Amino acid sequence: MNAPPAIAISGLNKRYGKFHACRDISFELGQGQVLGLLGPNGAGKTTIIKSIVGLVHPDSGSIRVFGQDALENRAEALRHVGAVVEAPVFYGFLSARDNLESLARLSGPVSRERLDEVLAVVGLADNANQKVDTFSYGMKQRLGIAQSLLPDNRLLILDEPTNGLDPHGILGIRLLIRKLSQEHGITILVSSHLLSEIEEIAEQVLIIHQGRCILHGITRELLAHGSLIFVRCRGLEALPSLPLPPLRAERNEAGEWELEFADDAIALSAQLPQLLAAGATLLELSPRRQTLEELFIALTKDTQDAASDRFGV
Repeated sequence: MNAPPAIAISGLNKRYGKFHACRDISFELGQGQVLGLLGPNGAGKTTIIKSIVGLVHPDSGSIRVFGQDALENRAEALRHVGAVVEAPVFYGFLSARDNLESLARLSGPVSRERLDEVLAVVGLADNANQKVDTFSYGMKQRLGIAQSLLPDNRLLILDEPTNGLDPHGILGIRLLIRKLSQEHGITILVSSHLLSEIEEIAEQVLIIHQGRCILHGITRELLAHGSLIFVRCRGLEALPSLPLPPLRAERNEAGEWELEFADDAIALSAQLPQLLAAGATLLELSPRRQTLEELFIALTKDTQDAASDRFGV
């Protein structure tokens, strides 16, 4: 029997007064996968996250977590779910281990071995007895993720986990998310504005815009559709007439032509002989894959600062 999705959302709607934060949102996230939840400020990302963990009650729609109805049977559905929705807060005068032990009592007893295990997983084993008020911001983020793993959670929901981190801290969180998914089989839904990071870690992306889902799919497949072939050449004063005009044609500061063609080998084979016959010297021929940032900007280019930001959606 196939395992149910870690998250299955269907027809999710939520209004704040006249503002429609979520409009008929539907998606699934398989167990053990990483989903990047993307969208401009006010798009509805936080409302989706808060609806999953029970901090917001949607107006309509269904949410199932590991097959359990999260709206009708919240306690059972969220039994193996951990979340870091805002910046984690701890008792600064306590050690990392004591903080986890204190917070773990809210969900039931956790063994010392389990506490040490999650501290090791997030790279804080050597800091277990260190007071949290001496921690860097990145270490506190790691401790927040450690807390979200207790007691034995299989789904993590991380809202902007790299906010405020320096490049080393961002890299550390990226490697940690990969480790949790690939080595421990933990499902992760991560919301972030760092699109390059999501491109690195997320197997799937879901882009929300003005409360609607405008794109959902496998990351590598979505980006492959925008692939290009880049050609750089010299020896031409002007471009010859080509069977298919390039998507972009510009001369750089060195006087070389930089051309972009659709990633179509058959079409390109008709272009190159024409360039060479016109006296071009080929300097570079390389594939150019569309980035997640380019895709995101193209899909949400009409975005303006949303008045809805005040709702935290």
